[in-house]
Amino acid sequence: MAKQTGPIKISGTVGNICFYKTKDGYYARLKSSLTGKRVKKDPRFKRTMEYAGMLVAASRLASRCYGSLPEEERVHAVYRKMTGMAMQMLKMGMEAEDIAIHLRGVYKEEEKIAVARPRMYVDPNGTLIFCLSCSKTDTVRLKTGQSSHQYPLIINAVTTGIPFVPD
Repeated sequence: MAKQTGPIKISGTVGNICFYKTKDGYYARLKSSLTGKRVKKDPRFKRTMEYAGMLVAASRLASRCYGSLPEEERVHAVYRKMTGMAMQMLKMGMEAEDIAIHLRGVYKEEEKIAVARPRMYVDPNGTLIFCLSCSKTDTVRLKTGQSSHQYPLIINAVTTGIPFVPD
């Protein structure tokens, strides 16, 4: 990326060079060979398109729940947070209806549920581990040996505080 200097600054594309403005000034770069058509059709971008589809579904789920919020609570940051939560749950394989119930539970008007943001990882033994941050100094670790189809139920229990009882 090259910074534009001199008295004349331009934006747009000239030949193979794109000129653009950022908050830091005017820059130039080479034109990308990547096109929207290639991203949509090329097998190399299959996962990208899968995630794009998930984001569409997450956005629609969040939109339905966001629309049910009282007018004074509708802030774009809340919508983005809802979309992000829905996206994470879709990635874990949760069904759309379960996600909608979870979002409504987190943002319901009468009584809001305090939701922690668990961090999840798989240890070297293949055990799914949740780290649920309770405060700045305290961390609770929940280890589970449950099968992978139960992970979304456990995650929902951890984030909402509703107990999970395995089969």
